[in-house]
Amino acid sequence: MKIAHLSDLHLSLDHHRGNSPRLRTALDHVARLNPDHIVVTGDLTWNARESEMRLVRRAFEEYGLFSAEKLSVIPGNHDVFGGVHTAEEALNFYSRCKWTPFEEGLAVFQRVFRDLFDGCLHASRKQLFPFVKILGDIALIGLNSVTRHSSLNNPFGSNGQVGRKQRERLALLLSTRALKDKRKIVLVHHHFHKPAWKATGVLSGLWLAFENKTMKLRKKQPLLRLLARNRVELVLHGHHHDNCEYTRNGIRFMNAGGTLMGPDPTMLSVNLAKVSEGDMRTEINHMPAEPPYLFVVTPQGEEFAAHAA
Repeated sequence: MKIAHLSDLHLSLDHHRGNSPRLRTALDHVARLNPDHIVVTGDLTWNARESEMRLVRRAFEEYGLFSAEKLSVIPGNHDVFGGVHTAEEALNFYSRCKWTPFEEGLAVFQRVFRDLFDGCLHASRKQLFPFVKILGDIALIGLNSVTRHSSLNNPFGSNGQVGRKQRERLALLLSTRALKDKRKIVLVHHHFHKPAWKATGVLSGLWLAFENKTMKLRKKQPLLRLLARNRVELVLHGHHHDNCEYTRNGIRFMNAGGTLMGPDPTMLSVNLAKVSEGDMRTEINHMPAEPPYLFVVTPQGEEFAAHAA
């Protein structure tokens, strides 16, 4: 089985409007890879608006990919709290995160993408996460690492955490007979490593220090131990805008955060996991970012991409 991994699409009608045609360029490449399933590990939108989520949905519908058998998604912090694009937004973003209705934001995400959770296993009737999607011999396990605003621990909504109650539900799912002989792959938004980015000056050093405090997965050791105990083979995530691989606690990790907005603006990147009996291989595919599309905005503010003549 081949699983294509994308993340951090950041689609919006207001900002980074080129990401919509860039996504279609990436999906054209995905089609050539011919995967059995596609996963998107969060930050599908820029500002957590329902209109942006429906923009993402339409893009996958156009490619005939919007079904539980073909596509899995989980939320990222931008899908609940949104993000910053202007200086004015930066000044007001703390207050915006503080007053964001957390449960309501998750509910909108679940409503727009509800079809993709059909047939999933859950440990609670009231909680969508974690969920398990069985694909033959593979169990895809979706977690929600987006956590509530906290003035001390999560002032800008970008830190993550998989809390104790979600870990307990995860442990219950992992212990079920349905997962006994399955190859386990976890989907989560936040990263488990320290990205190998170096400061090039005073300002970049300050920004790097800021990111290290406000873009991390808090209390990840209990989660890592739980995944290792239950022989999870692969964790797919995003959050940092880069594509890379690393290992923690004997588990392989792949980051696809640079799918559309990586360190090289001229390139797009798609990760691929190839799972066969007794083997799992991963690769990172790169492609030129220039899309063969014209970007169109209707008078109603809806956007779509049309093939260039």
